Amino acid sequence: MSRWCFEIGLDYRADRTGHDYHVYIGFEPLRPLYEDDVALKKLREWVRLVIVDTFANGVWQGTNPHVDIYLDLDALLRARVHDLGGDESLFFVGGELVKDKGQGPYTKPLSHPQKIEGKLRDCERAHHVPKS
Repeated sequence: MSRWCFEIGLDYRADRTGHDYHVYIGFEPLRPLYEDDVALKKLREWVRLVIVDTFANGVWQGTNPHVDIYLDLDALLRARVHDLGGDESLFFVGGELVKDKGQGPYTKPLSHPQKIEGKLRDCERAHHVPKS
């Protein structure tokens, strides 16, 4: 079983470069390393892991992993997933990867399918901040 409360693997083919991308995205609440870390237990932060494998003509070119941490899940959902260069980026929109101009955030409606939206909101509801 995965530690991520939401995860998805997606593929994208860039028209301009002809590269293929396999992208893994995972979301989870930030958890303190130690149970007695009272300060971190009071925070409501989100972790987004993105791992991008790039292929050219079916040949693996490399892996680009990165982690983003932010207090607002919706802001993380709107953040750029991967920089395509040339002022273009990939975003997680409508349950798939979408190319758009700029570095983000994505300002149009996200329009995720109900199944994905439900999983994200279940994850958000399950991550509460304990009262001090």
